Amino acid sequence: MAELLESIRARLLVLRYSATHARVHKERAEDYLRKAKPVFANYYELISAMQATAKKRKALLSERDVLPSLAVFKRRELTEKIQGVTEEVKTTGKAGGLHRPYKGLLRQCLKALESSFFCE
Repeated sequence: MAELLESIRARLLVLRYSATHARVHKERAEDYLRKAKPVFANYYELISAMQATAKKRKALLSERDVLPSLAVFKRRELTEKIQGVTEEVKTTGKAGGLHRPYKGLLRQCLKALESSFFCE
């Protein structure tokens, strides 16, 4: 009888430890997610801005390519607009291919989040 009670006691201690451990991990995960939501919102905002700027540039390029060669002034005006949009794209972080800067930006956001999360 004493062995049975000792066995039940040991199992209850393990169960209690497991429950406490799971609760702590749940709280840390919830805290991380609570802090991550604004970071991801900012990330998606930047990505949508970069995509909109890229679409605007593509539309200007197609508009310029449709113009006849004799419309020099209109082509020059469109070229200047394209250069301005290109600079805007570069300043928002889209200097390379389509996916590479997005991943780099996401890594940068997550690294900042993790450093603030684990340093507390």
